[in-house]
Amino acid sequence: MSNNVDEKQLKNHSIFEAPYRNDDEINLLDIAVILAKHKKAIIGVPVIVAMITALIIGINTRTSLKNYKASIQIYLTESSIPKEAVLSLINSKSMGDSLMKRLELGKLYNIASDKKALNQLLNSVNSSIQNDYITVTINDSDSSRAVKLTNAYPKILGSLVEKFAITETSKRRLIFEKSLLGIKKTFEQSEERLIDTQHSPDYNPPETMVVEMVKKTAALKARIAMKELELFTMASQDMAKYPSYLRLESELNDLWSEFSRIDLSKGIITKVSLKQLEYLRLIRDYQYNETRYEQLVKVIEKSKIDELDELPVIRTISSIEQPEETASSKPLIYIVFSSALSFIIIVLWALFVEAFRNAKNDPKNKVQIESFRRAMKWR
Repeated sequence: MSNNVDEKQLKNHSIFEAPYRNDDEINLLDIAVILAKHKKAIIGVPVIVAMITALIIGINTRTSLKNYKASIQIYLTESSIPKEAVLSLINSKSMGDSLMKRLELGKLYNIASDKKALNQLLNSVNSSIQNDYITVTINDSDSSRAVKLTNAYPKILGSLVEKFAITETSKRRLIFEKSLLGIKKTFEQSEERLIDTQHSPDYNPPETMVVEMVKKTAALKARIAMKELELFTMASQDMAKYPSYLRLESELNDLWSEFSRIDLSKGIITKVSLKQLEYLRLIRDYQYNETRYEQLVKVIEKSKIDELDELPVIRTISSIEQPEETASSKPLIYIVFSSALSFIIIVLWALFVEAFRNAKNDPKNKVQIESFRRAMKWR
């Protein structure tokens, strides 16, 4: 037996066989061939779909190819409120709620839900700060609606600024109002204790001159305390350079001077009994808390008046009567989207058809193809 292997046996040996290729695998070249084979459908179908989409848009409504832009410039007088804060009010939920209530957005947009109409409005409005102005721009397919919405913004903004604006004075007012609750409670408690003492059987008040001296001293101390509180709130907000701060300092110094002149009443108070001294303490507490409460109420009322001076005045150069007509980008978006979708569908269709055709030519897949055809039948 010969140990030599002939040439034919050597060629048929397993080590010289071509690498195994799975028929189910598709490489990039296969895909390129399939796309080239169906190039007319892949190119033609998206073009036809784009033409049909454009035709449908044009037939449905001529205004769909139009868009209206209405802009209004809002001027703010100088105030302590930054323009960024006013801009945030324009984009706030409160502005949206006010627009819904005043304009009935659902009816205006012919939509059943006001909230959906509000979302449509928010998608069409744009606001920005430009130099000394805040510009509000609305893009809409309806010219009259664009005008109505744009002209409503300055009116509603004025009421919102008055309601929500936080000025330096309003910050101080909030501090005073917070203090008022505790001071009122202390005043009511001191009043109750004084009334109970005055109705007691052993009530024996000291001389009127002594009582009046104690009242005057307590009232001055309360007024001094209030002035110091006012100065404290202003100094914490870097307002020491303002004339109002200097005026309060001067008033505080005058009160201290007046107080130093009447503080000689200690000698008179030593002439009263212990019970009368206790009564004088109640008189002092009552007068101090009453004066402090009354002064704080006056300061709060004055702060409310001062706030109005700090609020910006909302002004517009002129109201909008005729919006600017611009081309709408929505039709183009619809055309591009429909063309892209049809392109993807036709490519998938070409790949599926070619894969099905290859599977059909393979005898191994005959049974599966017949099963597929039966499953696809309606009966």
